[in-house]
Amino acid sequence: MFTTNLFYNNGKDIEFNDPRDRYAITGDITDKGAYKATTLRNISLMGPYMHDGRYETLDEVIEFYSHQVKMSPYVNPLMHYAGEGGVQLTPTEKAELKAFIFTLQDEAFLNNPDFSPPAVFPDGSTYQQVAGKYLQN
Repeated sequence: MFTTNLFYNNGKDIEFNDPRDRYAITGDITDKGAYKATTLRNISLMGPYMHDGRYETLDEVIEFYSHQVKMSPYVNPLMHYAGEGGVQLTPTEKAELKAFIFTLQDEAFLNNPDFSPPAVFPDGSTYQQVAGKYLQN
């Protein structure tokens, strides 16, 4: 699965007023700025990234985790380097991390018709029609 299916504040922001974060659901102050961790399987194909699409590329995401993490009282304790602004990866380490991420691409899953959208949904709409509704928002 390559995910925990849990919610984390990963240090993207220091102001929290998004009605879509976990706090809006739970009311638990420790959930401010927390969003569900996505799977890493096929993540190289899934941009834009983060809950709000703020990063277009994997390079931007890696740069964020390396040097742009913002510390707040709500950052998840697993973000060990939040106080330093990120993990401070070198250019070589960034390239190696990106290469590793590309190894998580699962061609068998991507090409398996059992996991593809149906040609026609029960209401008669096609995948392109349904996907188009969400791409416009």
